[in-house]
Amino acid sequence: MNWFTNYAFGSHAAEWLALAVVILLALALCTGTLKFIPSLFTHERDADESEKDYWRIHGGE
Repeated sequence: MNWFTNYAFGSHAAEWLALAVVILLALALCTGTLKFIPSLFTHERDADESEKDYWRIHGGE
């Protein structure tokens, strides 16, 4: 067995560390997903499209 896990922080330190890593990875994955999915459904207009044409096409005056 590893000296660090047995004597430094107790026998369950490796288990707590593994759990913390899993939780952090899950949070990072959820955060990335929540930022990515809305970008799939939002339409960004072309940079060269004028304001007048944009509002004419998208229902403005």
